[in-house]
Amino acid sequence: MPQTTSSRLRSTSYLINAVFLVLTVALQGLLASYWIQVLEPELRNKASVDAKIMAEAQSLRLASLLNEIPVDENFDPIYEMMDRIMLYKTNESASPMYIGIRIEIDEDFYPSLPLTAGQLDCESCFHSHIELFSPDTYELIGLAQFWTSDAFYQTVATDIRNQLAIEGAISLLLLLTAWGASFYMLRTLSREESLRRKSE
Repeated sequence: MPQTTSSRLRSTSYLINAVFLVLTVALQGLLASYWIQVLEPELRNKASVDAKIMAEAQSLRLASLLNEIPVDENFDPIYEMMDRIMLYKTNESASPMYIGIRIEIDEDFYPSLPLTAGQLDCESCFHSHIELFSPDTYELIGLAQFWTSDAFYQTVATDIRNQLAIEGAISLLLLLTAWGASFYMLRTLSREESLRRKSE
Protein backbone atom coordinates (compact mmCIF):
# COMPACT_ATOMS: atom_id res chain seq x y z
CA MET A 1 0.00 0.00 0.00
CA PRO A 2 2.72 2.54 0.92
CA GLN A 3 4.53 1.66 -2.28
CA THR A 4 1.35 2.36 -4.24
CA THR A 5 0.93 5.76 -2.57
CA SER A 6 4.53 6.72 -3.32
CA SER A 7 4.10 5.68 -6.93
CA ARG A 8 0.96 7.78 -7.20
CA LEU A 9 2.79 10.79 -5.83
CA ARG A 10 5.53 10.39 -8.42
CA SER A 11 2.97 9.99 -11.19
CA THR A 12 1.12 13.10 -9.98
CA SER A 13 4.41 15.03 -9.91
CA TYR A 14 5.19 14.05 -13.52
CA LEU A 15 1.67 14.97 -14.59
CA ILE A 16 1.80 18.39 -12.91
CA ASN A 17 5.19 19.12 -14.47
CA ALA A 18 3.85 18.18 -17.89
CA VAL A 19 0.73 20.31 -17.44
CA PHE A 20 2.70 23.39 -16.40
CA LEU A 21 5.13 22.89 -19.29
CA VAL A 22 2.25 22.67 -21.78
CA LEU A 23 0.57 25.74 -20.25
CA THR A 24 3.80 27.74 -20.43
CA VAL A 25 4.46 26.88 -24.08
CA ALA A 26 0.79 27.40 -25.01
CA LEU A 27 0.64 30.81 -23.31
CA GLN A 28 3.76 32.14 -25.04
CA GLY A 29 2.60 30.66 -28.34
CA LEU A 30 -0.83 32.28 -28.05
CA LEU A 31 0.69 35.69 -27.29
CA ALA A 32 3.04 35.43 -30.26
CA SER A 33 0.25 34.20 -32.55
CA TYR A 34 -2.08 36.97 -31.39
CA TRP A 35 0.55 39.60 -32.21
CA ILE A 36 1.55 38.19 -35.59
CA GLN A 37 -1.87 37.18 -36.93
CA VAL A 38 -4.25 39.67 -35.33
CA LEU A 39 -2.84 42.69 -33.56
CA GLU A 40 0.04 43.71 -35.84
CA PRO A 41 -1.99 43.48 -39.11
CA GLU A 42 -4.80 45.52 -37.51
CA LEU A 43 -2.36 48.18 -36.33
CA ARG A 44 -0.71 48.43 -39.74
CA ASN A 45 -4.06 48.54 -41.53
CA LYS A 46 -5.27 51.34 -39.25
CA ALA A 47 -2.01 53.24 -39.77
CA SER A 48 -2.41 52.84 -43.53
CA VAL A 49 -5.95 54.24 -43.40
CA ASP A 50 -4.79 57.19 -41.26
CA ALA A 51 -1.94 57.87 -43.69
CA LYS A 52 -4.38 57.97 -46.60
CA ILE A 53 -6.70 60.34 -44.74
CA MET A 54 -3.80 62.72 -44.09
CA ALA A 55 -2.71 62.46 -47.72
CA GLU A 56 -6.23 63.29 -48.88
CA ALA A 57 -6.17 66.44 -46.76
CA GLN A 58 -2.93 67.56 -48.42
CA SER A 59 -4.22 66.66 -51.88
CA LEU A 60 -7.02 69.22 -51.55
CA ARG A 61 -4.44 72.00 -51.19
CA LEU A 62 -2.42 70.67 -54.13
CA ALA A 63 -5.52 70.37 -56.31
CA SER A 64 -6.42 73.98 -55.56
CA LEU A 65 -2.96 75.13 -56.69
CA LEU A 66 -2.99 72.93 -59.78
CA ASN A 67 -6.30 74.45 -60.76
CA GLU A 68 -4.55 77.83 -60.89
CA ILE A 69 -1.56 76.87 -63.09
CA PRO A 70 -0.67 79.96 -65.09
CA VAL A 71 -0.11 79.97 -68.81
CA ASP A 72 3.64 80.45 -68.39
CA GLU A 73 3.86 77.02 -66.69
CA ASN A 74 5.23 78.40 -63.46
CA PHE A 75 5.07 75.42 -61.09
CA ASP A 76 7.05 77.12 -58.32
CA PRO A 77 4.00 77.56 -56.02
CA ILE A 78 3.27 73.83 -56.34
CA TYR A 79 6.87 72.87 -55.61
CA GLU A 80 6.88 75.23 -52.64
CA MET A 81 3.72 73.61 -51.30
CA MET A 82 5.24 70.15 -51.76
CA ASP A 83 8.36 71.27 -49.91
CA ARG A 84 6.26 72.60 -47.03
CA ILE A 85 4.37 69.32 -46.83
CA MET A 86 7.67 67.44 -46.75
CA LEU A 87 8.68 69.48 -43.68
CA TYR A 88 5.82 68.14 -41.56
CA LYS A 89 6.97 66.09 -38.57
CA THR A 90 5.30 63.41 -36.51
CA ASN A 91 4.59 64.49 -32.94
CA GLU A 92 5.94 61.32 -31.34
CA SER A 93 9.28 60.81 -33.09
CA ALA A 94 9.87 64.26 -34.66
CA SER A 95 10.78 62.44 -37.88
CA PRO A 96 9.47 63.54 -41.32
CA MET A 97 5.85 62.58 -41.87
CA TYR A 98 6.16 62.43 -45.66
CA ILE A 99 9.10 60.80 -47.39
CA GLY A 100 8.08 61.51 -50.98
CA ILE A 101 5.38 63.09 -53.17
CA ARG A 102 4.66 62.64 -56.87
CA ILE A 103 2.03 64.52 -58.88
CA GLU A 104 0.94 63.41 -62.33
CA ILE A 105 -1.13 66.05 -64.10
CA ASP A 106 -3.83 64.85 -66.47
CA GLU A 107 -2.78 65.58 -70.07
CA ASP A 108 -6.27 66.75 -70.99
CA PHE A 109 -6.09 69.33 -68.22
CA TYR A 110 -2.48 70.49 -68.58
CA PRO A 111 0.33 68.62 -70.38
CA SER A 112 3.29 68.40 -68.01
CA LEU A 113 5.99 66.11 -66.69
CA PRO A 114 5.36 64.57 -63.23
CA LEU A 115 6.23 66.82 -60.30
CA THR A 116 8.23 65.06 -57.58
CA ALA A 117 9.72 65.79 -54.18
CA GLY A 118 11.66 63.61 -51.75
CA GLN A 119 12.24 59.85 -52.08
CA LEU A 120 9.89 57.68 -54.10
CA ASP A 121 11.41 54.28 -53.33
CA CYS A 122 10.53 53.86 -49.65
CA GLU A 123 9.45 50.24 -49.23
CA SER A 124 8.40 50.56 -45.57
CA CYS A 125 6.30 53.68 -46.17
CA PHE A 126 2.53 53.79 -46.54
CA HIS A 127 1.89 54.45 -50.23
CA SER A 128 -1.31 56.37 -51.00
CA HIS A 129 -2.82 57.16 -54.41
CA ILE A 130 -5.11 60.19 -54.33
CA GLU A 131 -7.09 61.50 -57.30
CA LEU A 132 -7.01 65.27 -57.69
CA PHE A 133 -10.19 67.06 -58.76
CA SER A 134 -10.72 70.66 -59.77
CA PRO A 135 -12.49 72.56 -56.97
CA ASP A 136 -14.36 74.53 -59.65
CA THR A 137 -15.48 71.95 -62.22
CA TYR A 138 -14.86 68.74 -60.20
CA GLU A 139 -13.13 67.21 -63.21
CA LEU A 140 -10.11 64.95 -62.73
CA ILE A 141 -6.95 67.02 -63.10
CA GLY A 142 -4.29 64.66 -61.82
CA LEU A 143 -3.10 61.96 -59.48
CA ALA A 144 -1.02 62.49 -56.34
CA GLN A 145 1.05 59.79 -54.67
CA PHE A 146 2.24 60.14 -51.09
CA TRP A 147 4.89 58.06 -49.36
CA THR A 148 4.09 58.47 -45.65
CA SER A 149 6.65 57.43 -43.03
CA ASP A 150 5.78 54.46 -40.83
CA ALA A 151 7.71 55.93 -37.86
CA PHE A 152 4.53 56.53 -35.86
CA TYR A 153 3.31 52.99 -36.57
CA GLN A 154 6.67 51.54 -35.51
CA THR A 155 6.55 53.52 -32.25
CA VAL A 156 3.04 52.33 -31.40
CA ALA A 157 3.81 48.76 -32.46
CA THR A 158 6.94 48.67 -30.31
CA ASP A 159 5.04 49.97 -27.28
CA ILE A 160 2.28 47.38 -27.65
CA ARG A 161 4.79 44.58 -28.34
CA ASN A 162 6.68 45.53 -25.17
CA GLN A 163 3.43 45.56 -23.21
CA LEU A 164 2.59 42.07 -24.47
CA ALA A 165 6.07 40.91 -23.52
CA ILE A 166 5.60 42.27 -19.99
CA GLU A 167 2.20 40.60 -19.67
CA GLY A 168 3.71 37.35 -20.95
CA ALA A 169 6.52 37.59 -18.42
CA ILE A 170 4.06 38.23 -15.57
CA SER A 171 1.93 35.27 -16.66
CA LEU A 172 5.03 33.09 -16.87
CA LEU A 173 6.07 34.20 -13.37
CA LEU A 174 2.62 33.31 -12.01
CA LEU A 175 2.78 29.89 -13.66
CA LEU A 176 6.24 29.26 -12.24
CA THR A 177 5.02 30.33 -8.79
CA ALA A 178 2.06 27.95 -8.99
CA TRP A 179 4.34 25.18 -10.23
CA GLY A 180 6.77 25.82 -7.38
CA ALA A 181 3.96 25.70 -4.82
CA SER A 182 2.65 22.44 -6.28
CA PHE A 183 6.15 20.96 -6.35
CA TYR A 184 6.66 21.95 -2.71
CA MET A 185 3.36 20.38 -1.64
CA LEU A 186 4.11 17.13 -3.45
CA ARG A 187 7.59 17.03 -2.00
CA THR A 188 6.17 17.56 1.49
CA LEU A 189 3.65 14.76 0.96
CA SER A 190 6.39 12.51 -0.37
CA ARG A 191 8.57 13.23 2.69
CA GLU A 192 5.68 12.52 5.05
CA GLU A 193 4.94 9.29 3.20
CA SER A 194 8.58 8.27 3.47
CA LEU A 195 8.61 8.95 7.23
CA ARG A 196 5.43 7.00 7.68
CA ARG A 197 6.86 4.02 5.83
CA LYS A 198 9.92 4.06 8.03
CA SER A 199 7.81 4.19 11.18
CA GLU A 200 5.74 1.15 10.17
